[in-house]
Amino acid sequence: MGGLFAVSPHGYNGGISGWSWAQDGLGKFSTPVELGWLPEFGKHRLTGHYKLGYSYDNSRYPDLYRDAYGQPFLLTGRPQRYRAGMNSVWFMADQMLLRHGPGESNGLILLGGAMYTDGKTVSVHEHEWLGLLETGCFWNRPLDTVGVMWQHLGISSSATHQQEISLMLGRPFLPNRWGAVDGVQSHENVYELFYSAHVARAMALQPDFQYIQRPSATTTYHDAAVFGLQFTVVL
Repeated sequence: MGGLFAVSPHGYNGGISGWSWAQDGLGKFSTPVELGWLPEFGKHRLTGHYKLGYSYDNSRYPDLYRDAYGQPFLLTGRPQRYRAGMNSVWFMADQMLLRHGPGESNGLILLGGAMYTDGKTVSVHEHEWLGLLETGCFWNRPLDTVGVMWQHLGISSSATHQQEISLMLGRPFLPNRWGAVDGVQSHENVYELFYSAHVARAMALQPDFQYIQRPSATTTYHDAAVFGLQFTVVL
């Protein structure tokens, strides 16, 4: 499947409102294309979902490091170079390894993926993840789910070099699309464990634990342990 989406040049996402169908400045497009495969293996119907995608955005974006002459813009004082076109590619998959029931998710499921985009114009240029999901059939809780996941986010070398120059010059770090920057960035790892308990009909209680290495992809902050609790009611 594929699509064609207009790219808004404005800072807000999705328009001023849901009725803002005719924004000014439109004219650039993002064109994502995906190929999918949904196999079933063996007599136990071990289902899988595999997706490979590519997207091209023909908008112009500022280079995170270089000016129009290929030099660091923070050192030369010249405006940033603008690059036309941004490429992104991704792969996502999940595969059932063991089946415990007739449902599509009744079993042990391995999932993972990776996404990459142009690091010259986007600070977070890579994202990889790997996880396991298991229903509670082994301990007679077929509506419960336990999961564990690892995620890695990588910062582009262009953004890192820009921040190193800011540090050398004693200037504030420039913000990126994800918000304020508090230090020289490189990568971030997140480890997560959750348990979703079915407590009543259409109700679930899910405690969640995350351990974050290098929060905000810097060493400015110590590693963080985050606890969460989610209560879900389906009406």
